[in-house]
Amino acid sequence: MNRTSRLLYFTDPMCSWCYGFADELSKTVENLPRNIAFEIIVGGLRADGTETIKEMKDFLTHHWQDVQERSGVDFNYQILDSCKFTYNTEPACRAVVAMKQMAPQKAFSYMKAIQKGFYLHNYSPNDDTTFALQAKEFGVDWQEFLRVFNAEETKTATRNEFALTKKYGVSNFPTLILVHNEKNHTIAQDFGRHQVLLAKIQKIAGH
Repeated sequence: MNRTSRLLYFTDPMCSWCYGFADELSKTVENLPRNIAFEIIVGGLRADGTETIKEMKDFLTHHWQDVQERSGVDFNYQILDSCKFTYNTEPACRAVVAMKQMAPQKAFSYMKAIQKGFYLHNYSPNDDTTFALQAKEFGVDWQEFLRVFNAEETKTATRNEFALTKKYGVSNFPTLILVHNEKNHTIAQDFGRHQVLLAKIQKIAGH
């Protein structure tokens, strides 16, 4: 089917608000008009960050509690006492880009698995093997995933998505932009309920 409009999702797998938004976004995507394509664009929330998660404990605790209260999702706060993980979101973003290249129809579900792996199960946010084993759960060859993940082309593609995010003027996550009739319409720049998002989309797209 020819999809004439696009719903662009600017996100970062390591963004706590994006984690809290995942269920509402899933309901939104499931109910999109058939002429609207859904696309993920990773934005690099803290790409190349060097601080350890423990060094950011107070900041992260505050945000996680806000997300939990508003969205109802669960968090495992134990990882906030870890000194061995840096809060660098580039690897998680690159993992999503790798999945987009290998199995694009599974990229959104894979990203949600990364989010749950980190926020609920406290998996490493930097380890390529962790990302590869999560990809295996979606039927992707984990060794081939490692090759794609570590390829220079994938690193470049990830940086290009960071640049595209800036080109669209996106500075916070999650952000949804509907591209319809060659115009950009901001649908959300924060957590939102699917009923409200779908109403905005349908009003613009005319369905």
